Amino acid sequence: MNEWIELGRETLTKPRQAARKVLALGIPDQVWWMALALSAIISSAMVSGQVMLSGLSQDQVNALPMFGGPLRAAIVVFIVAAITVWCMAKLGRIFGGTGDVSGALALSGWLQVVMTVLSVGLTVIGLALPVVEALATILLLLVSVWIFVVFVAELHGFQHIALVFLGVMGAGFLVGSLLSVLAVATGLIAVPEVPQNV
Repeated sequence: MNEWIELGRETLTKPRQAARKVLALGIPDQVWWMALALSAIISSAMVSGQVMLSGLSQDQVNALPMFGGPLRAAIVVFIVAAITVWCMAKLGRIFGGTGDVSGALALSGWLQVVMTVLSVGLTVIGLALPVVEALATILLLLVSVWIFVVFVAELHGFQHIALVFLGVMGAGFLVGSLLSVLAVATGLIAVPEVPQNV
C-alpha cells in the first residue's frame, strides 16, 4: 500500500518519473480498463449525489446536459476516457512518438485513479467547506491537465513540454468539438428550442 501512496505522491510532484514507473509495472490492459470503468462509476455517482443535494427538481435534473441518470453519465465518461486513450496513443505517433495503446491505457488509467481518489477527498471536504472545495476543484483540474501533458510526453519520448501542451490543447479542442456534435446528434445534449414569433 505504501508503494501506491508513494507513486500517487510522485504523480503530483514528479509526473515524468511516475509515468516511467507506471509503464514499468506491466499490469494487464484488462485491469486498467476496469480502473477506468470504476473511476467513471465513482465520478458519476459523486456528481449524481451533488445534484441530488442541490435541491433541483427531477425535471431540472433530467434537463441537465449528458446527465439523464448516473448510469448514462458513467457510460458517457467511460466512452470519453476510451477515446482519450486512443487519441493519446495514435495522435502522438502521428507526430513521431513511440508510445502505444497499452502505454496510453496504463497512464490514463492511473491518472484517473489518482484524480478520482482526490475528488472523493474534495467532496468530503466540500460538505463542510464548499468554498474550499470549489477552489480546490479548479486547482485539481489544472493539475490533472498538466500531469496528462507530461504523461503524453513521457509515453512518446517527447522532450519539449510546451509543444506537447499545445498539441494536447489543439487535439482536445478538435476532439471535443466532434464529440459535442455527436452528442447533439444522438440526443445526449438537448438543444434549446428557439421560440418562434407567431
